[in-house]
Amino acid sequence: PAYVLYTSGSTGRPKAVVVTHGALVNLLAAIRERPGVTAVDTVLAVTTISFDMAVVDLLLPLAVGARVILARREETADGAALARLVERWGVDVVQVTPVTWRLLLGSIGRGGQGLESVRGMAGGEALAPDLAADLTAMTRSFWNLYGPTEVTVYATAGPVDGGPITIGRPIANTRAVLLDRSGHLTPLGSAGHLHVGGVGLARGYLNRPDLTA
Repeated sequence: PAYVLYTSGSTGRPKAVVVTHGALVNLLAAIRERPGVTAVDTVLAVTTISFDMAVVDLLLPLAVGARVILARREETADGAALARLVERWGVDVVQVTPVTWRLLLGSIGRGGQGLESVRGMAGGEALAPDLAADLTAMTRSFWNLYGPTEVTVYATAGPVDGGPITIGRPIANTRAVLLDRSGHLTPLGSAGHLHVGGVGLARGYLNRPDLTA
């Protein structure tokens, strides 16, 4: 195991997920390529370490040799303070939830300056169309990412380019399929339940073999 992290509890009681080193390395290698983080980048770390998005903020820069700017707790909920960090340190990569993106944009204003060189990523919740439109116009590039804790932070990623907002395509060594209630693949264009698997799949729930099964 690399770490144990509890789910948010949004679908029931929080559960402890056991993530392996192999799954973690696969995630870091995938995000390094798409959306991309390099040794010359400066990454703004905003997410609390109890939320799995922090893995990308903290471990990916270490893996590629990038610089990390750690936001103080009081700064993480202050859009103006985050904007100052981006400007002061020449931040290249920002990965936060849509709620935090709204905070940041609220201090800059639509059409404002300060994010032109930023490669942005959003995860953790649904990305609204109006927010996506603003971020696409104001940043160098912007990506929407999706994944539950059980599949090591992110399972899918895709660029937001003005078209329909999607969760993108599976990251490296990951597969995603839509199944009906009987477990069969759904026809193209039909609704179904999203099932995700691959290298990123967690070992299971800690001390809960019933849930793991």
